Amino acid sequence: MLDQMGKFEEEVRQMKEVAHEAQAMDLVYNFKKRVHELEAEVANRRLTESRIFDSLASQTREFELTKIELEESKVEISLLHEEIESLVASSEQNNWRCDGSCSGKIALEKELGCLRFELGLAKANLAMIQERERFASSKAKALHDEMHLVRNELKFATCAEEKSQKALDDLALALKEIAAEAYDAKEKLSASQLELEQVKDEAGQLKHMVRNAEARYQKLLNEAKKETELHRETADRLRLELDESRLAENETRYITCIKKAEEEKKLAQDEAATLAESLKAAERITRAAKREVYKLKQAINEVDAANTAAGLARDENIQLKDSKAKKEESIRLLTQENERLGINEVAAQENVKKLKRLLSLSALKTEDKEQEEEHNEDPHIKKTSSSVNLQQEQEHLEAKIQDENLEKAKTLKDTIFEINESPKSELHIPKQVSHHRRASSFAFSDDRGTLKTKDLSMSLSKSSSSLNTKDKEQEEERYEELQVTKKLKLQQEQEDLKVKIQDNDPEKAETLRRSIIESPKPEADPHTPTKVPHHRISSSSSSSDDGGSLKTEDSVGDRSHIRRKRTLFRKVGDLIRRKIFHKTIH
Repeated sequence: MLDQMGKFEEEVRQMKEVAHEAQAMDLVYNFKKRVHELEAEVANRRLTESRIFDSLASQTREFELTKIELEESKVEISLLHEEIESLVASSEQNNWRCDGSCSGKIALEKELGCLRFELGLAKANLAMIQERERFASSKAKALHDEMHLVRNELKFATCAEEKSQKALDDLALALKEIAAEAYDAKEKLSASQLELEQVKDEAGQLKHMVRNAEARYQKLLNEAKKETELHRETADRLRLELDESRLAENETRYITCIKKAEEEKKLAQDEAATLAESLKAAERITRAAKREVYKLKQAINEVDAANTAAGLARDENIQLKDSKAKKEESIRLLTQENERLGINEVAAQENVKKLKRLLSLSALKTEDKEQEEEHNEDPHIKKTSSSVNLQQEQEHLEAKIQDENLEKAKTLKDTIFEINESPKSELHIPKQVSHHRRASSFAFSDDRGTLKTKDLSMSLSKSSSSLNTKDKEQEEERYEELQVTKKLKLQQEQEDLKVKIQDNDPEKAETLRRSIIESPKPEADPHTPTKVPHHRISSSSSSSDDGGSLKTEDSVGDRSHIRRKRTLFRKVGDLIRRKIFHKTIH
């Protein structure tokens, strides 16, 4: 064993020495390689630095040259300015002295032009020189920055070179130490080999002594094993007896505990069963009560919705009848107005004929007067003035008649457009129409006015008749459709309510039927339009202002009524959906 241990230790030492030597060689190689690389980098940096320095020197020279040129150009510009000022002063003096010398002025102007041209060239040269100066300064700055960077890199390279030199020195010292340690290790190895031989001899002697001791101890061990086996057997027997006694005691205790637990369990189960039964009964009662309450609420809501829908349907039917009566009355009034227009046209034609006769008579009278008073000068002036006055009156009458015809045509067109735009609403006649129709009793000037009024009356009568027929047909169709749909909806709702109430409770069904029969009609909402009697429609249609106000009120009332109707239909739809949902659940 000791020999093997010694050999193993020697091998480990040899391996460590070899590893140390290999690591040292690798480090030396790496350091040398790094030193060569750093030297090459330093050489490259020096070359770049020298190049940058040369370029910087050349650029500084250029910069100095540009500066010199700039100063020279500035001097030239100042001289040119002075010359210009002197020439201007001299020209002013010459102008004061001799105003008539044209040749001197031309020469001075030429000189001034030349000087200005030279000044412009000098300015251009100055601008070019300034640009060169800026470019040179920017190049100098860039080169200065590059120099600064190169110097920094050089510093870093020198630092790295110093570090690598120090590392090489440290490596050489380490190699020397390793060589000294290897020499010491070889000497120790030779000494250890001698000691090993001595130890081997001693180990042989010790092995012989150990064999003898082993034989003696083997005998003692056999005897001790026999005694321990006897002790183990006795201990096992005693353990078994102890375990049996403990098991018996535990069994008796467990049996008593189990009996007590079973009794307690039975009592708890009985109590839980009674509590569960009572809870179930209470839940059934509460569920039944909730169902009854919910059904009653739903039935009440449905009955209210049905009542409101029925009331709305009644109100709507009444309103539709009233609107129908109003429209018939308005159509009747339009026909009367058409008849009046025809009568007024006939009267206007007669008035026109009378006016023509009067005009012809007045013309004859003027001719007679002219023939009688040809020889007299003063009456001739009176005659001309009277004829001028008659002509003016005639023109005034013609203009008035034309204006009245135009106004009448405009009002008739407005009434036609109103009829076309609102076929479903009431047809109200404005006040201006009646006024113009009253004014139409005055005479017309030409046959063209009569023809226009005839055409307008014919078109108005045709449009009113066609609109009357269309409005009546559309209103009747819509009225019938609304009545049919409302009747169907009310019948469905009443049947559903009856079925539901009969399914739940027959007594409740009877009470709800009585309440539906005895329930009063729903009061009219303040927003719904009020019912207008038939005898008031004629009076309101006679005046145009009252007709306009009624139209606005009816339109507002119709809108509010439509909104209310939509909300009620939505509520009824929601109730029907809930009812279907609850039916599917149950």
